[in-house]
Parts: sequence; C-alpha cells; structure tokens
Amino acid sequence: MVKVKFQKLSDTKAIVTVIEYQHDGKTDANSVLVDSIPDPAPDETKIPRLYINPQTKDFSYEYEDMILPPEQQRIIDLEGKVKVLSDTIDYLLGV
Repeated sequence: MVKVKFQKLSDTKAIVTVIEYQHDGKTDANSVLVDSIPDPAPDETKIPRLYINPQTKDFSYEYEDMILPPEQQRIIDLEGKVKVLSDTIDYLLGV
C-alpha cells in the first residue's frame, strides 16, 4: 500500500503533496492508503499535477504548460517558421 498525503481543495478534490512508499500505515484527515498511483500521460511540454478525490480515492491529472527558457522557445518558433517555408516551397514547386 502507498500512503498519499494531500491538501484539500474541496470535499471531492485535493492536490497530492506527498507520496510515501514506506510508512507506518496510519492515516489522518489529510492522507489515505491506496494500492497504486497511475502514471501521467507523457508530454514534454506539460507539467502533470496529481489530484485525488479523498472520498473515492480516484486519481486524476491536470496538465499545466511548461514555461520554456527563451532560447528553447526561440528554437520552437524557428522550427515552426522553417516548416511553413518548407511547405510553401513544396507548394510552389508542385511537390
């Protein structure tokens, strides 16, 4: 069993703050024991935030956009522009 500590946002939603794989088995109003924790969907541009419904012990993820360093954001912008130019050239050449 895994102990999950959380901070309640409402009666049915709480953000997970701590995951304990080795624990004493005791819980309080801000923790529960669960069998397992689901993995987030892989996405390199998003930050997964794990939530739990304290009543049902159901997990969910919410994803926030990752703030990229200016250099990395510039590379992504330039890659997009290169794609547009490449598509335009292909169209003009009839490819």
